[in-house]
Amino acid sequence: MFAYCIYSNFSQSSMEHFNKEFVCIRERDMQFQALMHRDASRPRPNVIQNEIFGLCTIQWLIRKIDAGEPFDESSRDIYNNSLRIVKYLQSRMVDQTLAVKQLGRQLEYPQDANYSWMQPVVRKKLTKLGIECAVDLFRAVSPFGRRPKVPVAEPKPVVNKEELKAVQTRLREEMNGYTHILYRDWRCRMFPYIGRTFTNPWEAAYAWAEATFIGSRNAVQLKLERCRKGLVTISGPDRFRNCVEAMPDDMTLVQFAMADNKQIYLIKLHADREPIIMPIAHYSQASELMDKFTYLLEEDERIAKFPGDMSPTTFWERRKGVDARLASFVGEVEKNFLGVSAHLLRPSDRLGPASDNIAKKIEWMSKGGLRIGESKDLVYLSQYMDSSSWQKLVLRFCEMRTTDPKFSDFLPTLHSASLEALKKDKADRAASDASSKKYTYLVVCPQLSQFCWERLPIFEDFPYIGRQVSIHSIFSQLEALRNQEKQIPLQIDVQNAYYVLDPENNLGETKRRMLDYINKFKWEGKIGGAPDSTEITTALEECDAFFYFGHGSGSTVMPRSVIKQAKCNAISLLMGCGSVRTIPQAHGFDGKSALLDYAMAKCPLIVGCLWTVTDGEIDRFLMRMVDDCFEQTRNVTGVDKLRQLAEAMHEARSKAKLKYLTGAAVVMYGLPVVSKTVPVVVEEKENIPTIQSPEKTPSEEPIIPKSPKLAARVLSSQRQQPETLKTPSAKTPPRVARTPRATTRSAKKPPVPIFDEEHDPPARSLRSRTSAKTPAKN
Repeated sequence: MFAYCIYSNFSQSSMEHFNKEFVCIRERDMQFQALMHRDASRPRPNVIQNEIFGLCTIQWLIRKIDAGEPFDESSRDIYNNSLRIVKYLQSRMVDQTLAVKQLGRQLEYPQDANYSWMQPVVRKKLTKLGIECAVDLFRAVSPFGRRPKVPVAEPKPVVNKEELKAVQTRLREEMNGYTHILYRDWRCRMFPYIGRTFTNPWEAAYAWAEATFIGSRNAVQLKLERCRKGLVTISGPDRFRNCVEAMPDDMTLVQFAMADNKQIYLIKLHADREPIIMPIAHYSQASELMDKFTYLLEEDERIAKFPGDMSPTTFWERRKGVDARLASFVGEVEKNFLGVSAHLLRPSDRLGPASDNIAKKIEWMSKGGLRIGESKDLVYLSQYMDSSSWQKLVLRFCEMRTTDPKFSDFLPTLHSASLEALKKDKADRAASDASSKKYTYLVVCPQLSQFCWERLPIFEDFPYIGRQVSIHSIFSQLEALRNQEKQIPLQIDVQNAYYVLDPENNLGETKRRMLDYINKFKWEGKIGGAPDSTEITTALEECDAFFYFGHGSGSTVMPRSVIKQAKCNAISLLMGCGSVRTIPQAHGFDGKSALLDYAMAKCPLIVGCLWTVTDGEIDRFLMRMVDDCFEQTRNVTGVDKLRQLAEAMHEARSKAKLKYLTGAAVVMYGLPVVSKTVPVVVEEKENIPTIQSPEKTPSEEPIIPKSPKLAARVLSSQRQQPETLKTPSAKTPPRVARTPRATTRSAKKPPVPIFDEEHDPPARSLRSRTSAKTPAKN
């Protein structure tokens, strides 16, 4: 019967037949159980039968919910029977019991959002035309947001409030009692359901946080061999609130989550206010977004891999055309996918007394249309929004609830009052407080993680933007920093680094470019071969930075199990095609990505690529970013004056030749970092100022790493196998004190071969395991 259900895709008819057969099998087995036990106890089905029937019921309910089928009497009979069966062994089958209960609630009380900005659209299959110019590209990828809307069915009758209140009470009991159980079929359905139906913002935001990163947290829990509250989960809404309120005032978390009904929700967290939760798009809108975005990436990859007999001019013109279409597409996503809710992505700040009073007044005047956290954020955002956009955002919140019909008449006045209150608070605030940098961190669901959210026009004036793997990871990192009494941003000594360069030994141009660049630093590493497990573990634990230059994320040469088990202290820069891309899987799964391995190792920062890039462009991007963040500000006094990696990345994007296809591909997951300052001694010699670092060693002496373990390994390798580690080239001059760039730039000609793309040939070495004539397998 189990095979029959699988073959029929858990259809209604197969489950009805399975339900009848299960009763017959149970009655037949009851006679044998009575003869064997010889007592008056009521015989029950065996464990295997219970588990198989419960599993089939769960898959059948999921199929009915996704297909939108009604919950008729026949379905109710099967549901009630399965609920009795899974309760026979309560302790063994508690996960299936919880899943069956929740799926039944979702069928009976769907509570789907149906707002004016979330109407489904017609999904069309993209036809791959012969694209020869920019006009063909615009025809193939039509502007986002212009597809016709699908007529929405009439809303279902309103559920009795008393029944809904009783359902929410049972949900709250299950959430608090079984929050440590990481059973995917139950957790990915129940917690998003709570997040979109509960009115308490702290409970709802806590549920959204607990609905993500299920598989990876379960792997950590299995590794620890313990299952209890607070180990890999947040113990409850109160603990979640304490974690949010302990966040720095200059940090804002924004989560894009997919609900159990596949609608997209935005959750915004800040220490000064309650969480803000808003549904932003229908699933069909998200599908249109990713379909068109993926089409553009595939077109650029086709040009880069199969240039044929293109001239360099034609090659770059074709790629620049795709880059221009991608730039306009990103603007269309902000306008038509996010709409006015895009302003919620801006970083927030703590309000002053006058602004706080205006927020309370707006919340009171809305008569239930706005919550106090939403009012505070609206007051803060009024300085960045015109009156019309601000009113649309307020009315979008009010559409989600009932409000006073006359409230909209006062909105222009309230917008002006908010601006006046902000000006008053800014004048009263100290200058040091007003100049602080503000950070925005995005937690994106796997289905939308490949899109370049950092390149939205809304972030143009806010360069301090990054990503986090999950809410749990950022809370864990912040708590660890408080325990170690460390401050944000983290200070990194880029001289204490380890690198792996071309481990598969088939990227000759990358090796040439990066060796010339690496010789500026005192790095140790591996060239043309894979490092052993001990070297990887020691590098991640003892060094400040870990660089990888090769194909993909390096999982073929660096075992994933080694990375997971390491206690990662080094920031990791994985400069390969799709090194941090998350491949979406079924609903509720974390997706497939090497990023999760580094996150489980508690890596403070991971930098990588979301899609395929050519090796020359990504090498130049990295060199610009590292020089801008670590080298140019290494001797600056004061952490506040140092250039952060997020800011250097923003600057490198603007200087890239393909600002979207290359610049937007590189993202960062983790905390902000800056260069660690070093003491310097200024000497005068022949009227030329020379900056000599006391840590530098003469070129004739061996370069000894700072890590004791790596130092012993380097000395041993230099005596036995000097070719496996980086050593100064014979053509490389001895290391001398570097002079300021402003002094030497006029005396030397600029190094054209490294940073000038126009002199590069159009071939097209991709960070893939295949040649340019065959498709890459990234």
